[in-house]
Amino acid sequence: MAEKKQTKLPLPTPVTEPGFVGESPSNEYVTVLTPDNKTLTPIGSGADFDPNGLRMNVWTVDLHDADLRTAYYWWVCCCPCAPLAQLETRLGLNSCGLGFSLDLIAYTGRLLFLILTLVNLFSGNFTTFAVFLALFVCCLIWVAQRVARVRMQVRERLDIAGSSKDDRIMGCVRSASAIRQMAVQLKCDQVHFGAPATLQAYQV
Repeated sequence: MAEKKQTKLPLPTPVTEPGFVGESPSNEYVTVLTPDNKTLTPIGSGADFDPNGLRMNVWTVDLHDADLRTAYYWWVCCCPCAPLAQLETRLGLNSCGLGFSLDLIAYTGRLLFLILTLVNLFSGNFTTFAVFLALFVCCLIWVAQRVARVRMQVRERLDIAGSSKDDRIMGCVRSASAIRQMAVQLKCDQVHFGAPATLQAYQV
């Protein structure tokens, strides 16, 4: 019996030869995923992600999802001004140094005036109590405004449902939880004192 010869089909040739590696022959844009890009691009079923690999449309974690065993949880509780400043830098709102200074003043004022308010209340100095109470409320609103500003930016840029009213309420009564939630969303939930890299799409 004669052996059957396997015939090889000719490879299709493009109409125009690409000028460089990765160029599309039909002049269309193509995305080349390098190993680095593959690790930065999450894979999820039905989830949308922005060019920075951040999840869109929904929060990655719930507001009250917190792990007490992590160092970041206690860092946000004990020194929220540092992680808040890092989130502001991550979004390109301001420099890390400026943000840390303003946040430190706001949080320190809130704690200091709260203590002085309670001391004067129990001491019976009602005039001084009223003054420190007003200063405490001002610092409380200042902290809430700074947290709410970051939260509104995160929601707007990642198309997450919510309202500015809810953001202000969360910034006032649950600022630490809001900071942790935003840090996970922006992949900035590590304990370090350096300025994080500003997201490419948000550089100013």
